[in-house]
Amino acid sequence: MMGSQHANVSTWLEVLERQGKSQHTLAAYRRALEHFIRWSETAYGAPFDPARVMARDIRDWKAYQQTIEKVAPATVNQRLVALSRFFNWAVQQDLSQEDPTTDVHAQRLPPRQPKGLDRHEVRRLLRAAHHHPRDFAMLEVLIGTGVWVGELLGLCVGDVEISERSGKLTIRQTKHGGYREIPLTIDVRKALSAYLETRPKADDPDAPLWTSSSGSISHRSSVMRILNK
Repeated sequence: MMGSQHANVSTWLEVLERQGKSQHTLAAYRRALEHFIRWSETAYGAPFDPARVMARDIRDWKAYQQTIEKVAPATVNQRLVALSRFFNWAVQQDLSQEDPTTDVHAQRLPPRQPKGLDRHEVRRLLRAAHHHPRDFAMLEVLIGTGVWVGELLGLCVGDVEISERSGKLTIRQTKHGGYREIPLTIDVRKALSAYLETRPKADDPDAPLWTSSSGSISHRSSVMRILNK
């Protein structure tokens, strides 16, 4: 960066470094400011001057990233954060009379989707548990029905109904309240049947469905240990 105004950016970054900001953060801030300065100098054909930057400039720069560069929303927001913090400092140093980023809002991010296993990973997971009836049944229920872990752990023996050609799982208290019944595929039915044959008190409808040598399985951490194993 060259010129007195560019030097102001370097000064600001030096201040942040003394405050303990990480090198990763400093590098990200520098890239963001360099990007804005390049855009500004191209747009105006004049050297960058924080005192002359308007809110319209920030909005146009944001739009340029969205429509021309097709930058990811998270990247746009990170750059806006860097610019906001720079101009907050610039106002304190009398380099600018106002912060032009104040009324420019972050871009809305798409909702994060939970990351699932692909089919290859699912097959490997099931194969690893195949000779452990309880663990295998747990996995088949989770994969084959989509129940939440809390719903899985709340099941009693009587909540499982299996016949020769059909079956269902009754969730008496769902994650969001209420009651629902879930039909069972043949793979889930077979896994549950095999597990119930090994399950003590399998004829007691009120007994917890999932047990270990130390009693019923009721904590999420137990399911995580099974999955990790």
